[in-house]
Amino acid sequence: MNDIITNNLGLVGFALKHFNIKSNYDYEDYFQEGSIGLIKAARCYDENINVSFSTYAYKCIKNEIYKYLKKEGKHNNISLNQIVYDDVELGDLIIDGAKDILDIVIENETNEELNSIVNEYLNDIEKKIVDMYYFNNTNQNDIANLLNIKQYNVSRINIRLLKK
Repeated sequence: MNDIITNNLGLVGFALKHFNIKSNYDYEDYFQEGSIGLIKAARCYDENINVSFSTYAYKCIKNEIYKYLKKEGKHNNISLNQIVYDDVELGDLIIDGAKDILDIVIENETNEELNSIVNEYLNDIEKKIVDMYYFNNTNQNDIANLLNIKQYNVSRINIRLLKK
């Protein structure tokens, strides 16, 4: 793990270029917080999430710096309307109870991959079943009624989908 951290310390410096740092004192604080994010990334990284370590670590580093800004009240140098990922604004992330940016990144990437798979491999009925059952929490009886098919067909399609 030490090699991963040492080899990726440059990511901390790269991430700091996005912040308006006015003094060496602040830079050292930011660098330290970014390094904590890098360590967390090294500890938590899972190769099965289909995201490169550097992408994952970069988001962890920036998120740790944002948390530091919030804690220290130093976010006055950056805009809360700053887009930090796709259409997610920084202000959305630092509101009490907001999701961690890494969770948002992984969720968005997972949703994009899922949409791609669904569109490529499923027919229209299968897409409707996936949408209703998994995203809208509709039970199989209601799905069957809405699609004008038998409930056991919904069940069979669902089982077949899980095997795909």
